Amino acid sequence: MRGLIPAASGLGLSGRLRLTIVDPEGRPVRSAETSNLMCSAGLTVLAQTINWSGIADENQQMGSPFSYVDLTPIYGALGTGTAQPASSDVALGNEGARAVVAMAATVPSPAQFMWQFFFSTVQSAVTWTEAGVFVQASAASGAGSLLDHALFQTAVTQGAGQGALLQATFTLVAA
Repeated sequence: MRGLIPAASGLGLSGRLRLTIVDPEGRPVRSAETSNLMCSAGLTVLAQTINWSGIADENQQMGSPFSYVDLTPIYGALGTGTAQPASSDVALGNEGARAVVAMAATVPSPAQFMWQFFFSTVQSAVTWTEAGVFVQASAASGAGSLLDHALFQTAVTQGAGQGALLQATFTLVAA
């Protein structure tokens, strides 16, 4: 049949997380970047969101089988856990800070989207070892569906008076 995607085709989603520590003037001090692991809970919400965006205008004519759904609010989180991330994760190992998305961008080729999260300064030093992005979340630790989770190969210390910027970049690829 015309228009069907061959069985060998697919869609992949990969991501990277970059944590940058900044001084009080906003200048980068240190950073770490790593590939992340996509998590089932967040991918389920992403699939529901894609489905809704494709049928929203016809949902009523279909008998309203679906309810409105989107990814918001979106929060980035930093933690101090050391366990290897798994696709079944629903939370960070030891969440220590959370920030709502503050900036976003898309790039057409390759198909990418990016979210940035700004974390305020800390009173005393903390060493971050993991990060993740939660969708349909709130400011409460562990709230929402974990979309991705990463463990930094090199821990990143945020010193007293320093802020942090977490950038999550996702790329859609033909698989």
